[in-house]
Amino acid sequence: MRIRCFRSWIVDSGSATRQSWFLNRSSKQKAANKFSIGKEIIYFSLHESTMQPVPCISTPSVPPSQLLPAPVKIHVSRSMPPTLVPRSRSSFPPYRKHGNYAHTAPQVNNAGVLGVTTDVGDPATLQETLAGMDGMERAEWLRQRTTQTAQDAEDCLRINYHGNKTVTEALLPLLRSSSDGRIVNVTSAWGLLRYFSGDELRRELDDVANLTTQRLDEMSGLFLEDLGTGNGALERRGWPADPVYAAYMASKALVCAYTRVIAREEGAALRVNCVHPGYVVTGMNDYTGILTAAEGAAAAVVVALAEKGGVTGAYFDRTELGASFV
Repeated sequence: MRIRCFRSWIVDSGSATRQSWFLNRSSKQKAANKFSIGKEIIYFSLHESTMQPVPCISTPSVPPSQLLPAPVKIHVSRSMPPTLVPRSRSSFPPYRKHGNYAHTAPQVNNAGVLGVTTDVGDPATLQETLAGMDGMERAEWLRQRTTQTAQDAEDCLRINYHGNKTVTEALLPLLRSSSDGRIVNVTSAWGLLRYFSGDELRRELDDVANLTTQRLDEMSGLFLEDLGTGNGALERRGWPADPVYAAYMASKALVCAYTRVIAREEGAALRVNCVHPGYVVTGMNDYTGILTAAEGAAAAVVVALAEKGGVTGAYFDRTELGASFV
């Protein structure tokens, strides 16, 4: 059984400690050295079959090979969208033991699937095939070998949008207790509103002053309804009309909108931004990207650990502040 991981880092920037553990995508939940940013790390892993989260906690004193499920109480509804709510702050007792959030505490959400099915042929010859192609050429090469099913699309919305939202809501009490809490949601340039086919839906998603998380949840369900209806229903509603990546584009647009809503609701208490890491070499895109995982992760870290008093509710293209979400 494979699982997908919501990697959510809580970083105490007042500490010199920097660990480098991350959770592999395997049911045994073994960990390996990969990328460093955390004094303490919370992982939410999502089973592909049940779509239910498996929370785990790692601290510097716990070897990555001994990661165990954390005592987090979460209610899960199987309906779409899922309702996952921590029942109390005591859901995170290990953090209360370590309890000092006087320093900056960023949270980085990196939960993602492309929401498609791909067939790239022999993996052994893939890099030879891609040699000499730039990022756009590689993306087009992958597109021609990609299809999107209804199940792919549902998984995409559950993981990319609802997954990030679930982790954020679970950890907000901890972030609020910091003097300068930050949330960074990993999104994509494909989540910009320019890819939507209708002006009305584009305007609604850009009207952050009146947007609510409840409405975003409704939109997630509407997208899946329209996709299932077919016969041009996506275009009539104004969703991205891309025949392959429509679900991915919609999910990332919802992540961007959710980022802005939380930034508005939290005000000066938290800084909430989203970042496009670039076209990174990962299993999500069958290793067709052009940036290394470290290069992609660096963008999120720069945004998470920026100087105090920076922007909130913004979109970053890697480390550059974007002009808008359109």
